[in-house]
Amino acid sequence: QVSFSSLHRPACTQRRLAQKPSGAMWWNVGPHLQRRMKKQSGAEDRTSSSFFSSSTNTDVDEFRQVLKSKFGSVTRAWRVGLDADASGLLDFYEFCAATKAIGYTGDLRTLWYNMDIDHSGNISLKELDSVAARALEKLRYLGTQRYETIEGLWMRLLDQDRSGFVGYAEFSTHIRELGYEDDEEIWDLFNLLLVKPGSTSLTFGDIQFLQGWDDTKRAQVHRKRLAVGWVNKDPTLHGPPVVPGAPSEDDLE
Repeated sequence: QVSFSSLHRPACTQRRLAQKPSGAMWWNVGPHLQRRMKKQSGAEDRTSSSFFSSSTNTDVDEFRQVLKSKFGSVTRAWRVGLDADASGLLDFYEFCAATKAIGYTGDLRTLWYNMDIDHSGNISLKELDSVAARALEKLRYLGTQRYETIEGLWMRLLDQDRSGFVGYAEFSTHIRELGYEDDEEIWDLFNLLLVKPGSTSLTFGDIQFLQGWDDTKRAQVHRKRLAVGWVNKDPTLHGPPVVPGAPSEDDLE
């Protein structure tokens, strides 16, 4: 059956429709869109024209090199340029704002996809420098286990002379009380904590960020302990949270 509209189609359109396979669909994506989809999902190797890139670099490696060139080290870049609130974690919006602020112009979606390997929705220093992250996390854990807070660690262990400054010799002597024995490990930890260029002594401000890390860890543990489901969080109500559908005390008697 021939419709009225088909009689008035241009000849070129009629020839193109006649040559089109019967199983083809008009919305099939072209090769350029397929490549773009693979690139944004991280399924395709990304070749960058950046000054910092090489033929074997991934976007994460390139990002590390950019951070090192701007801040001297990845750890200092995390503390000074990326983790503005010192929480130890970045969500995607914080990550985008921080990377744009330092002048990074790469594909942020692909970079995030390749960094957030566990798909948790957050990244930490661990994704950029796992060795440094473990060293700092160890100090946070040992310090807060014994002295409860990072301020307590500073006041009661590191800065015992109340000078406000802790050089390497003093740091090396006192930190051994937490179980550190390897001189190389102590030296590396001391340099990870130094954040001011050219500084040779620590101040409380250099280790205060670990308190933010500790607060984040405690908040995560607290959330895991909460019951799954709706909880009444009205601040005007007191008593334990009530989960709808749970048996009351009268029902249990």
